[in-house]
Amino acid sequence: MTDSFLRAILWNSLFLCALLYIDTYLVPREERPEQVISQQVYRNRSRRSSNIERSWVIHTDRHTYDVSSELYSDADIGDTLTVQYSKLLHAMLAIETNHEGIRTNYPEGYLYHISACIFVPALMIAILVMLPMVARIDYQQGKINLTICLAIMALGQLIFYFDLF
Repeated sequence: MTDSFLRAILWNSLFLCALLYIDTYLVPREERPEQVISQQVYRNRSRRSSNIERSWVIHTDRHTYDVSSELYSDADIGDTLTVQYSKLLHAMLAIETNHEGIRTNYPEGYLYHISACIFVPALMIAILVMLPMVARIDYQQGKINLTICLAIMALGQLIFYFDLF
């Protein structure tokens, strides 16, 4: 692989991470009202430990959402939720409730979680550091491995952003 091809991979990875941030924080959101049809709590117990993991699910007339426990307790069957989507990539960002006259916004999108708020900018910085280093690194296999690793991490962020996992 040539240096220009590796730089193209890095630039595309940087563009992808920047697009996720721009789509989440800078572009106005698209709002859709949805009505709650049912709610469920799933309990998963590990075979090796006594830990019980819970997940809260809300079914609306359009989609099914895995939500936080706070949103689950605020939403009742028959309530209308305002689901906010990003305009560019159409990923779910937040859910807003109007429970008893009080409007509450629950950020449910991936980039609102603290791990993503730290990891995605760190990945962008790592890509920016790697771009000028492509020409300076003599060890070809190491250069290829670093570039592929950064590209896979950027694609992983896209998978988490759309909640495909």
